[in-house]
Amino acid sequence: MLTGTWLHSVAVYLDQLGDILSRVDESMERLRITTIEQGPRQIEPTLHRLAEALSDLERHVIRREELLRDDAAPKSGYNLLEKLADLGPDAERIHQAASDYSKQIESLRDRSLSQFVCQFHLADLTAGIVRTLCGDSDTPTYGKSNPNAKRPRNGGLFNEAA
Repeated sequence: MLTGTWLHSVAVYLDQLGDILSRVDESMERLRITTIEQGPRQIEPTLHRLAEALSDLERHVIRREELLRDDAAPKSGYNLLEKLADLGPDAERIHQAASDYSKQIESLRDRSLSQFVCQFHLADLTAGIVRTLCGDSDTPTYGKSNPNAKRPRNGGLFNEAA
């Protein structure tokens, strides 16, 4: 019966995880839309909501660790999916939910990384345009293979336009 109680605790954990992931997903989408519609300087309120949701997610990870170490948890398996898989058909619905949330977290991670890269490049857009127009082809992000190498200065697009 201890496993049944543990399964119930895992089901409650997953329900709460689903709510948190929905908030993170909504905040990520709102961040993307706000950046497009209002520009990067108007995103602060959205960032606060995202930070709150991510803090909740971090606290929820602690709860997962407690579930994994629980005395009633199956002894085999290193993560929640493995432990649920070992319980067989009794935990199939919960295992599927955990698997779905795992995929959603992976998708959110990929979107977060993409959003960060876009925000980084948007923030540096003006400097990048000026570097291009001045003929400086090495960008601070990618052109650091040999920082001591002399770059040819041909004047760039400013000289060509003149």
